[in-house]
Amino acid sequence: DRAIGVPHVKAVIDEGGSWGEGRTTRAMRRWVVVAACVVQCAASAQADPKSPVFMPFAQAPLDTPMVLTGTFGDRRGGHFHAGLDLSTAQAVGKPVYAPASGFVIRVRTSGTGYGRSIYLQMDDGRLVVYGHLDAFSEPVASYVDSAQRATTKYEVDLWPPRNRSRVTPGAIVAWSGQSGAGPPHLH
Repeated sequence: DRAIGVPHVKAVIDEGGSWGEGRTTRAMRRWVVVAACVVQCAASAQADPKSPVFMPFAQAPLDTPMVLTGTFGDRRGGHFHAGLDLSTAQAVGKPVYAPASGFVIRVRTSGTGYGRSIYLQMDDGRLVVYGHLDAFSEPVASYVDSAQRATTKYEVDLWPPRNRSRVTPGAIVAWSGQSGAGPPHLH
């Protein structure tokens, strides 16, 4: 008996027969567990309608219509996609907005992966990650530039002090791009 801690998943495993031992099967098992946890969270959020988990953000990340070009869990060459991709209509340089009040918790520049990315910790506890950016807004742009000059390296992974860069809903935090991987889009 495989007890996972989420009743719905346990039932699926018990009734579904053998999971097998293949690599794909193990990956699917992990995703079933994640999906069941999301369902469990949704059920508990419905029990408490004041829960901030599913409250809408005050601001959309882009001005353009929200068109998904990649979804969470898409299979991508040996891994699953861990986010949502939004279309920028193949354009670089569209403003990217903070969805709610919070602060910048992390900023990265890399030649691969998310490329230029910014991590926003919202005051309600949610973490928002924007990737494949073309540029950061001030004061983050100067902060990154200073770190790159000091290290003489393009790739930096910065964790600024908690209240160094506060953001408000609708504040421009960056501009969309195609850094890291893929054509222009916002991750």
